[in-house]
Amino acid sequence: AQIDVLHAFEVPFESKLRFAGVADDEIHRLRQHARARAVDRVAKLVADAGVDATRVQRRVEHGYAPRVIVDAARHWDADLIVIGKHGESIVEDLLLGSVTLHVLGEARCDVLVVSATHP
Repeated sequence: AQIDVLHAFEVPFESKLRFAGVADDEIHRLRQHARARAVDRVAKLVADAGVDATRVQRRVEHGYAPRVIVDAARHWDADLIVIGKHGESIVEDLLLGSVTLHVLGEARCDVLVVSATHP
């Protein structure tokens, strides 16, 4: 089976930075930095998973995470979306984040929600 690993990213507060008059060149630099961090995170995730790297397509896309994930799954005709949640307490474990809730509500395929583990 083909495995597509997708990481959607945004520059924190990008719209506010634009509104505050931050230069486009600076926002572009911040976006490139965020992309590089996302690429590194995807590479680490794939390496830590111990899967055959030849079966993994890595993708990093800029945009609002729920929309990027749902649109990509539809475009790829995905069978399954696996998405993590980051609850670190009992209360947080009972709640799902807004990205997860959006994906659960909009995806046309099955969605598996897993707890993120922290070393």
